[in-house]
Amino acid sequence: MKMLQKVEKIISEKIRPSIKEHGGDISVVSVQDEILKIKLLGNCIGCHHARFTTEELVKKIILLEDIGIKDVVLETGVSEDLIEMAKKLLAKKAT
Repeated sequence: MKMLQKVEKIISEKIRPSIKEHGGDISVVSVQDEILKIKLLGNCIGCHHARFTTEELVKKIILLEDIGIKDVVLETGVSEDLIEMAKKLLAKKAT
């Protein structure tokens, strides 16, 4: 089983259910050089507990599984798709 598949399985079985209880979700951005990059979605976007969720839930579980991941990083940037959608909405309002 590839590393990404292992990570996705752990997230689906052990992490996502807890996050969904709070109206959120989690997405894998990348797995590279033993670093897992994730993005929190739904109600977790911008939540002041996002760092806590990453450190105390996601990172702890992933590292305990001992699959070769050495760190978990939370991506907090805005996607290009969201920026483009915002630009279109603003352009419509300006006309």
